[in-house]
Amino acid sequence: MNQVYIDQLKNHIGGEVTLKGWLYNSRSSGKLVFLQLRDGTGIVQCVVFKGNNEEVFEKAKSLGQESSIIVTGTVKEDSRSSIGVEIDVNDIEVLQNVHEYPITPKEHGTEFLMDNRHLWIRSKKQNAVLVPFGVEIKEMPLDKAEQKKKICNQYNIPPNTTLLLFNGALDYKPNTDALSFILDEINQLLLTHPNLDYRIIICGRGLPASFNELKNYADKNVIYAGFVDDVISYVKATDIFLNPVVTGGGVKTKIVEAMGYGATVISCETGAAGIEISVCGDKIKVVPDNDAQAFVTEIIQLKNTVKETPSSYYKYYYWGHITEKLRPLFKG
Repeated sequence: MNQVYIDQLKNHIGGEVTLKGWLYNSRSSGKLVFLQLRDGTGIVQCVVFKGNNEEVFEKAKSLGQESSIIVTGTVKEDSRSSIGVEIDVNDIEVLQNVHEYPITPKEHGTEFLMDNRHLWIRSKKQNAVLVPFGVEIKEMPLDKAEQKKKICNQYNIPPNTTLLLFNGALDYKPNTDALSFILDEINQLLLTHPNLDYRIIICGRGLPASFNELKNYADKNVIYAGFVDDVISYVKATDIFLNPVVTGGGVKTKIVEAMGYGATVISCETGAAGIEISVCGDKIKVVPDNDAQAFVTEIIQLKNTVKETPSSYYKYYYWGHITEKLRPLFKG
């Protein structure tokens, strides 16, 4: 008889099937043994009745947790089951009868579970949970105007200037490539708009020596701030955060922070990967990769506009809300 996987059982109601897997748990009650069989697709209850076959019944009673077995039986519909079916067992083949499996249904301490984590991951409690990178504030900061005034005074920038920011580890190649794109592609197009009053501020450590501290761009509306102790003050002061990063993996956490602290983000498609766009409202504009003109078009449209970061963003990205959603997973 061909093997069937547990997630396929609803297609075989009334038929006889063979399942291969591991004994997740078991209990007995009089002339019945209830086996929780696990394979790579789920868990199903298999019921062994002594009156059907006493030898199979005794075999079922002898099984230890995580024993490897092959079960043959009839699929029966059961509305009480989480998967809608259970198995009426006809036969059991024992491949390995395991005894003294270390992780039992009783409570175990954290240290014990960590020492046996290669086995603990088999537990149903070890489901993957996607946790977004969060921010530490739950609403739009109130001191954005104050911070912008401070940064403008520090660098002798007229107060109504549109501030653009790029920050990161500048010796990291994806950031180095993005910086070159800003300087040689985006900014070259911005310079063709003489009525556009803007400054591009570059923050971060590790700028390669070949950039010569961006001295060649000092007369092109570019300010090199280098490493700053409080980058959040720069983010708050910023009107637009630029993210033309097209390589490197993972969510670009700096653009999550930028929106949280009130900056509007213009990002290429690759750079915005993993961001929950639906909760960000107008605080993020996504443009095609390597399209400098698209960046410039958005910058011109956004200049001198203040868009509030929506409450839906903070509901999703504020750490306090994130931990509240996770709290039920750690109960019991």
